[in-house]
Amino acid sequence: MFNLWPLVQAEWKLALRQNWANRGWVPLVIILTLLGYIVPRYAGGRFLDATIVFIFGVLASRFAAPSASETFRSPELKSTPLPVKLLSSALFGWIAGLALLCFGLLCLNLTRQSEKVLLPPAYVVGSAGLISLLLSVNTAAVSGIVSLRRSPRAALRLIRAVTTLAFLGLVISARLRPQQWRAGVAAATTRHGMAQLVMFAVPSLALLGSVLLRQLRAVYSICQK
Repeated sequence: MFNLWPLVQAEWKLALRQNWANRGWVPLVIILTLLGYIVPRYAGGRFLDATIVFIFGVLASRFAAPSASETFRSPELKSTPLPVKLLSSALFGWIAGLALLCFGLLCLNLTRQSEKVLLPPAYVVGSAGLISLLLSVNTAAVSGIVSLRRSPRAALRLIRAVTTLAFLGLVISARLRPQQWRAGVAAATTRHGMAQLVMFAVPSLALLGSVLLRQLRAVYSICQK
């Protein structure tokens, strides 16, 4: 039976070595301090809001970009199957985002000292996690296409720009949304509202992913010749 785990390990080590290790751990420390400690400490109970959980989902897709941009051009992983490269890069970002959210929840519970454990509703985490995983797959595909056509740096710049805009949009909407929007947002974050969001977002992202995967296969096959 073909064992994928060694290939996944090799990809993740490559991503860490060429992206984070070469730049030092300062960016990682800043992210952990800001989103894992400062935000949950000062947001308090609002940290459990669905908007905040989805912000971490967007960040997960951002973390997939460095891995994918290097993986598809690396001579060390030339023999690795394309689907493995894509999925392992997506999982790298998705797990990083999930770990950051868990770290934030841990800091929230330690600083608030509540009698009960403070957690967002399971349906919110599940919906955000599923959508975030598909976003990470699509982000990895886009990063791979741009990296192969231009350069890994160009792929990183594109993904950073798009995810930063999405991140700022979610933050601004959470802070400055008009009063008349709040009832709609509250309805969207109920169990029924989340179910409707998943029913719309998952097929849309899956369709987009199939288009991106086809394009990635075409570009990858040309570059391998």
